[in-house]
Amino acid sequence: MTSKGLLKHPSTVKLCLVLIAACWMLTLADQAQAIPVFARRYGTSCITCHTIYPKLNDVGEAFRRNGYQFPMEDEVLVKEEPIKLGTDAYKEMWPNSIWPSTLPSIPPVSIFALTQNVVNLQPHGQLKKWDFVFPSDIELIGEGAFGKNISGFYDLGFTPADGASVGRVFMQFSNLFAWDEEEDENGCHTAGPCCVLPPHLLNLRIGKIDPAVIPHVISEETFYQFPPLPTNTFTLGQTGFILFAEQPAVELSGIYKQYWSYAVGIANGGSAVLLPSDDNTFKDVYFNVTHRWFGYPLDGVLGQAPPGGNAPPAQSGNAECDGGAAPPGLDFWRAWDFDTGVYGWFGKSNVPLTPATGVPYDPNDHSTFADDYFQRIGINARFTWFDIDIYGTAFWGHDPFPGFDQNNIVAGPTDHLGYMAEADYMVKPWICAFLRYEQVEIFNGLLKDEEQARVVPGVVFAIRQNVHLSSEVYIDTRGNDIPNPGIPESTCQWITTLWWAY
Repeated sequence: MTSKGLLKHPSTVKLCLVLIAACWMLTLADQAQAIPVFARRYGTSCITCHTIYPKLNDVGEAFRRNGYQFPMEDEVLVKEEPIKLGTDAYKEMWPNSIWPSTLPSIPPVSIFALTQNVVNLQPHGQLKKWDFVFPSDIELIGEGAFGKNISGFYDLGFTPADGASVGRVFMQFSNLFAWDEEEDENGCHTAGPCCVLPPHLLNLRIGKIDPAVIPHVISEETFYQFPPLPTNTFTLGQTGFILFAEQPAVELSGIYKQYWSYAVGIANGGSAVLLPSDDNTFKDVYFNVTHRWFGYPLDGVLGQAPPGGNAPPAQSGNAECDGGAAPPGLDFWRAWDFDTGVYGWFGKSNVPLTPATGVPYDPNDHSTFADDYFQRIGINARFTWFDIDIYGTAFWGHDPFPGFDQNNIVAGPTDHLGYMAEADYMVKPWICAFLRYEQVEIFNGLLKDEEQARVVPGVVFAIRQNVHLSSEVYIDTRGNDIPNPGIPESTCQWITTLWWAY
């Protein structure tokens, strides 16, 4: 067909453009084969801790909970020799010396980048029908260990829309007041007078963190799909609070008897909509308690009896470990786990009264705002059966004063329910297909226009372990409701994302 013939067939031209774009993405993917900071430190593959990044497998979950260090013999596994700040002799001299620390031998930096192709299938307002977002996000992520049980993490990001931003920046102190797992010649655990707790029972995170209130499998840090879940990011009225938000907090967490986990924390809390930072002194509190009924132990320490004495089947054909809960092998994504949990958040937002009074909001003048003492209480569950991973969550929310509707009328006390359920299926080690349903319902008040409901089918391809291509369709299921111009996700979208890291 000649070039003139091509121009007479718009569908053919579109097909050629799609093929050219696909070839370009695959070419770029072939160039990005370096591995991130954790893989460099331990000289291991990304699939040691991940199924398809950023989703974690059981080993990765234990690694994350333990402050980004392996729970057993971490120092032996390190392949990138750290620089020692002081000799081991200082340990014998403590408390009359400073405990020695370490520095990474190379800068602990990984670079992540996202490019997206967004097609709005039902465009409204100012939304484009087809948009290249190249790039949509660039991040510098790093982590360093300051010796055993102390680690630091940082995440600096840039988006064309919002510019530079600071994500998570925190330190974690693991295994506080815990006796040493190593045994002396008499078979006894070594410990000082203050070391009275078992390992992994008490950890501390302090800084700007991702609060461990929702299941980590659906948190923004481990979820590989876009846009984010409405159960995580839903904002009611003018409260400004979302259930998942990186924010300054102090958090205690730990694992009890290998199959129970908990987290409790105090956070700055949310802000009224459109305000750049937290706007009140009140501190929010949250909690999360999870129980694993069977499967790989949460702390990653193998060889101990599973709960109830029921041994799960081997995960990788290696049944040498007691209980058969062997670490992932070639079938690294496969597991046999069942978890349930409960969580909650209790906080306060200052909701401006400006729509009703016309008086500008002043956080120091209580007459310009109303207190919204809100609650979020939720449950979650996850069942993994080899190639299938099914998980979901549901939470109830109550706001005494969430603000005003679009006509500046007081919305009144409002209750809402958010929930999601997803099934992931590993077609091949490099292909994951998924199907999700997510919804937020509002039961009373005047904010019905903020409800959301979507069905999301999609697939993720691991072109390389550190190069992924995902494609997903967001189908709005609210019937004939008019899309909310303030919520781009309320329209039907097809989003294709190319992600790479090194």
